[in-house]
Amino acid sequence: MGAIHHALIGEMKDTFQPTNINLGLFPPLDKKVKKREKRDLIVQRARIAFEQWQNDNDPDYIYDGFIHQMADDLLAQRAQL
Repeated sequence: MGAIHHALIGEMKDTFQPTNINLGLFPPLDKKVKKREKRDLIVQRARIAFEQWQNDNDPDYIYDGFIHQMADDLLAQRAQL
């Protein structure tokens, strides 16, 4: 995870070309929703699953709040574009 974070945040190369997330790779939602709401619900579900994973693993191995910091960094960077 740290390497991914560094690659996304630490080193912006001139040739970097970000890609949008492919929501088709995620399990479908239980209900039909609008496209914008679908994205938000999938992200929310992913954060909950990741936090559960964090809780199920050794806290010394996982930096507390890492995913939230990474998300905040990505959002801040996106706001600058």
